[in-house]
Amino acid sequence: MNPGDLSRRVAGILGSRIVDANTGEVLGKAIVLPWRGRIHLIGLTCSVPLRPVAVSSQRLSYWRTSLGFAAPREPDFPNIR
Repeated sequence: MNPGDLSRRVAGILGSRIVDANTGEVLGKAIVLPWRGRIHLIGLTCSVPLRPVAVSSQRLSYWRTSLGFAAPREPDFPNIR
């Protein structure tokens, strides 16, 4: 058994759901570890690349910002040839 397969199985059982911050769609599961100013996603069961986004809140706070994840969007520029 590959160590990557094992981490995905453990993340599938114990991990947190990763939800798209824009659409609310469930993207996968992973074990989220913030460590030394970085966010590590261990055993991510998602097939699309994720990008971190700031999640808006009811109250304006500069010392604490909530982070979420979003899947890449389609480009919104017209197809000009």
